[in-house]
Amino acid sequence: MTTRTPRTARPLRRVTAAVATAAVAALVAVTGSLAPAQADGEAQIYRYWGYFHVEGGEYVTSEVGLADFVPEDGAVEALRYAAPADFTAPNLPRADLETVTFDAVCAEETAAEGEKRVAVVLDYGVEADSEGAVVPEPSAACAVVPESANALQAVSAVAETRTDDGGLLCAVGGYPASGCGGVVDTATPADGEETVDFAIAGLDQGDALPTEEFPGDQSLESADEAPSDAWLYLLLPAVVLTLVIGGIVLARRRTADRRG
Repeated sequence: MTTRTPRTARPLRRVTAAVATAAVAALVAVTGSLAPAQADGEAQIYRYWGYFHVEGGEYVTSEVGLADFVPEDGAVEALRYAAPADFTAPNLPRADLETVTFDAVCAEETAAEGEKRVAVVLDYGVEADSEGAVVPEPSAACAVVPESANALQAVSAVAETRTDDGGLLCAVGGYPASGCGGVVDTATPADGEETVDFAIAGLDQGDALPTEEFPGDQSLESADEAPSDAWLYLLLPAVVLTLVIGGIVLARRRTADRRG
């Protein structure tokens, strides 16, 4: 059960010129274009996983997607599931960054040569965005991954992830169970200046993948490609149709031969 505590530290929100640009980029990643206007002229609201870097003890909205960013060793990457009322001011993860630090998350983990450690902060949001499902407790874990791993691979090292064909992150740890960046009627309530407790757990090295077996580049380009056996499903109807037509032609020839 999470508890709320007042934010006594310096504000965690960083207002930069890049935020608006990053928010637009995030919205384009979710929708494929800028949010279309509804009949009443109001912008549509999308519920999705917002992606943030932690820099100087503050959250900074990422200007690129998870698969397009390669965090350095010692980085803290954060995700928040929400439906922002204003896409230029997304709901931030609610972790206290004076407590949930890289040292706190990755203190028990070590990286071998060719590997790096990345702290991953996961905020699954509030009940208002759950659509009746149980909201997982917010947590933080240390991903030990190859130096070349992107942010999506780092998140995937500590939690199961689900993406769509375009590489958009749809679910983390099975949440939500379905859907991906869909339009909703109601925005996430404002969070205020409060934090919630995050469970900090190190990555179970028994479940970690060796560097040579780590999944390949999970980039947007590779995500756009169909599965390797997808061509079979596309080819099967054509093969069946060819066999059917061939059977019909053969039957007609046999009938004609008999008549002849």
